[in-house]
Amino acid sequence: MAQCEEIDGIYVNASGPSVGTTIKREALYMNSQYKSGQKLTSRERKIMVAGMSSILDIADNSMESQRSLFSSSEWDLLSSYFNKKFRIKTNPLPVFLDDTWTILSKLPIETGKHYLYKALASSTLSKEDRNMLKIMEHCLDVMDDYAYLLTKAVVPRLYTEQDYFRILWSRLLELLFGTSKNVRIKAGESAPIYCTNNKAQLYPDQENIIGFKIDGRLIVDIGDNENDLAAIEVAKDDEDRKIIRDMGKLIREAKDDLDNLIQNIAGGKRDPSIFTWMLQIAGANCSISTIHLAGNGLYTTVYQHSFDLPLSVDAFPTFRNTLKFLLAMKEHITKTANKFVEVKSRRNSIRDNLGQFASESSDDEDYPWTRDTWYTPLRDDPKRSVIPDHMFGHSSKPLDRTLLVPEDSTITVEHVAMPSQLEGIDPFGFKKVESGWYNVHTGKTTEAHPLHSGDQSAV
Repeated sequence: MAQCEEIDGIYVNASGPSVGTTIKREALYMNSQYKSGQKLTSRERKIMVAGMSSILDIADNSMESQRSLFSSSEWDLLSSYFNKKFRIKTNPLPVFLDDTWTILSKLPIETGKHYLYKALASSTLSKEDRNMLKIMEHCLDVMDDYAYLLTKAVVPRLYTEQDYFRILWSRLLELLFGTSKNVRIKAGESAPIYCTNNKAQLYPDQENIIGFKIDGRLIVDIGDNENDLAAIEVAKDDEDRKIIRDMGKLIREAKDDLDNLIQNIAGGKRDPSIFTWMLQIAGANCSISTIHLAGNGLYTTVYQHSFDLPLSVDAFPTFRNTLKFLLAMKEHITKTANKFVEVKSRRNSIRDNLGQFASESSDDEDYPWTRDTWYTPLRDDPKRSVIPDHMFGHSSKPLDRTLLVPEDSTITVEHVAMPSQLEGIDPFGFKKVESGWYNVHTGKTTEAHPLHSGDQSAV
């Protein structure tokens, strides 16, 4: 495994391998154990599926996660750096909604409902404000009619995962995205077609291939093609093995969603504004994370927010922060959906039909930053496991090295030359590469060294 190197260029140790290389080498080792018949724990398996899919899963901060592949200080560097880089910012609630929420927190449930009925009767409310009031009303209704679903006291076998989604969560999401005309909620197990196609490419000898089945999806429709913006997994409770297994599936589904958006919105180019969402629901709790293309061949998840549906009006004051976050999530998902529709509406349809947008790349990238996903083989038969073809990248250009360094309790980034780059560079900054002579000062590659008339191999 030692010869496998990723070109993500992100380091937490000046003398060690890159972050992408670290997680992928461990995943390959675990895959070899998996294929040999060794039973992996649910957490070991999650380390394998994440690394085989090029995902650094910092949203999982447990000691048995990929955190175990790094020292405590290294993991802290990674978490601090990516959380600072990708954490979603929220805005204050509109004064009208903030005041309404405060009033409801001081009233009995029935009185609060009556207040909302009066407020909803106003003809001056925007649809956005009206839907937010209805979300408050939904919370009161759940407290009043389904309080038993908000605690662990309920007998799990009496209710299905879809009961929880239907009663507690579907209404909230429908109201939240009710004014987002390009976002559709799809409930019930289903698999995106591009996920199924990718899995079929990894296992071409298998029949009846189906991609990851997800409990719920936020979708933007382009014609009859569904394109996912967020993936939702639902569990009745927080039983560890199911939650961990679901998360191993969820992060890969969200990665596939991200790859699809990068391909279709950005023409295969990296765009930091494009990322996808994961909602993991366990009973009345929801944990929300995002996934980003953080480096060349390295994706990272970032934990964003978690909350419980209010059990009583006493919990309303703290739920205010959740409303702020839900509005921020809605804003990004809606913008992404609108951007998708806009790009597809103006793109030449013949060019689309020929798939030519897939070959686009930016001037500074000679190799795609995206990587393939690992999928569970048919019937979870370890012997059938296949390593993705495009798990590691390569580049003909010398690479930058981003070293994360602690400094006065803050995270700074040092851009330093990789040791392999410094070898073979002449006094004028020229280095012999496969395609000619690369100059570290100009960043350009020429067929011949301008100072060598005959001997092209001299340094």
